[in-house]
Amino acid sequence: MSQLEKQKAKIMRAESPKDITAIELQSFMSKYGFELSSKNGSHYSYKHEKLDTLVTIPMHSPIKRPYIVLVKQAIEKIEEGS
Repeated sequence: MSQLEKQKAKIMRAESPKDITAIELQSFMSKYGFELSSKNGSHYSYKHEKLDTLVTIPMHSPIKRPYIVLVKQAIEKIEEGS
């Protein structure tokens, strides 16, 4: 299993904010094909070529649960389109 697959598995099984840090999430998103579109304070907006919308996440540790869910949904949409 590659490092990217391990990071993805960790994010997909993350149940609580303490399961993943902002640095881990940023690293994964960068490797998974998300590009940093804009940064406003602690809010990072990412775009992906297979998504119509931006994914905006406040990069505080721990990452709040709704943002973990947002990233999971984005990954699922990307994989549906593959």
